[in-house]
Amino acid sequence: YSVHFAAVCDRGLRRQSNQDRAWADLEHRVFVVCDGVGGSRGGEIASQTAIETVQDAFFTPDENPPVVRLGRAVHYANRDIYEMAKHDLDLAGM
Repeated sequence: YSVHFAAVCDRGLRRQSNQDRAWADLEHRVFVVCDGVGGSRGGEIASQTAIETVQDAFFTPDENPPVVRLGRAVHYANRDIYEMAKHDLDLAGM
């Protein structure tokens, strides 16, 4: 079978920027969508950081099955975003 997908992000009528990000890896059948949470401060940084962290953590070689690597990747992304927001007042609340 084949997989077809599309991703569309839109800033909407009220936002100045689009804070949403999406990434897909068809070979590994991984699809990640990160929502910038309604214009919150640093939302675009949070969603981009999440995508990049998931990519890095998911592709770090190890013996774990993909579902375990993906769970670890999401955990690392959450940790990284939390730490960024905690140490940078301009990003507080992201």
